[in-house]
Amino acid sequence: MTPPTNTEGAVTDVAAIARGLSPAHRNFLARVCEGRKPGIADRADDRVRQSLRRAGLVQVVQNPRRWVAKPAGEAVYNHLTEQGVTAS
Repeated sequence: MTPPTNTEGAVTDVAAIARGLSPAHRNFLARVCEGRKPGIADRADDRVRQSLRRAGLVQVVQNPRRWVAKPAGEAVYNHLTEQGVTAS
C-alpha cells in the first residue's frame, strides 16, 4: 500500500513522514518546534535543514531571521512525541 499523497504527489501521511526521518532530521525538527535555537550549521547540518525545508516541514522567516515549523512539521513533531520517539 502506498501512503496518501496530495495532488502534487507529495506524501501527506504524518506517520509515513515520521518513519522516514533520520535522527538528525528529528533533532532539528524538535529544536525548531520547541523554539530552541538550532545553532550554526556545518555542511551536514545544512543538508538536513534544507531537506526538511524542501519537504515542507520547516521554513525560514525574516526579521528576525529564524527557522519555524510549518503545520506539517508540527504534525510530524506531535506524532513523534506521542510515539515517544527521541531525537537520538
